This record gives sequence, structure tokens and C-alpha cells, in this order.
Amino acid sequence: MGISKEVAVVPVPSVILHHDGNVGVGNQLFMYAGSYTIARQLNAPLFIHVPNDTDRKLGTHTRESVLDYFNLDPKFVNYIPHEKRISPVNSVKFDEVDWFNGRLPTDKVVIMDDYWESEVFFEAYKQEIGRAHV
Repeated sequence: MGISKEVAVVPVPSVILHHDGNVGVGNQLFMYAGSYTIARQLNAPLFIHVPNDTDRKLGTHTRESVLDYFNLDPKFVNYIPHEKRISPVNSVKFDEVDWFNGRLPTDKVVIMDDYWESEVFFEAYKQEIGRAHV
């Protein structure tokens, strides 16, 4: 039996950006922009699940999580350390199909579950994201 991690406690609603690795920097930025947009639409905080630094191997061809290395505005972004796990209780995975179908959950913790590789997902907040974050 493995060691149980402490659960990250986040308010409802909130948005969590989490990926299991093997995602390039460009995709991570799309994921961030989409997550930021959903958080703004819900008027909810945005959390990024940060990996363990000792496990990361950063380099020119890295596919490790690097969003915490950007200068993201702390008024908009909170970090969940790798030592904590994300509970599936009262949460829902949210993807591009849900967004297009207008199924934005307001009573759950939204776990972003897609790459969000189109400007259409963050067009409304593009200027805001560019000015305040990177």
C-alpha cells in the first residue's frame, strides 16, 4: 500500500489545471489560457498543480510542466504543491466538447481535461492574459 498524500482543499467553484506530463510548453500555455478563461467565467480561483522539482528534467526539448517558471500574476493563479493530491470528490473533468456545448459547471471543482489549442477558447481574455501574466 502506497503512502497517501494529503488532499488539496480548494473552494467550490474553482478551476484546476493539471496534466500528467509529456506536454510541451506551447500546449501548456494553451491549457493555461483556457483554464484562465474558465476561471474568469466562473469568477473562481485558478489553481495549477505543480510537479516535484526533483523529478523534472528541464532542457531545450523538455515536455515537463513549466508553468510555475513563468511570471504568472499571483492575484489570478494559485499553486497546489506536488505533495498534495487532487480529490475527485465534488469535481468534474471539463473538456473542449463541454465548453462548446455550454456545460460550464458552477457547483463543482473544474479539472481542465484538454489541450484548448484554439484562440476561440480564450479570445475574450486574450488581452488580459497577455498584459497581466507572461
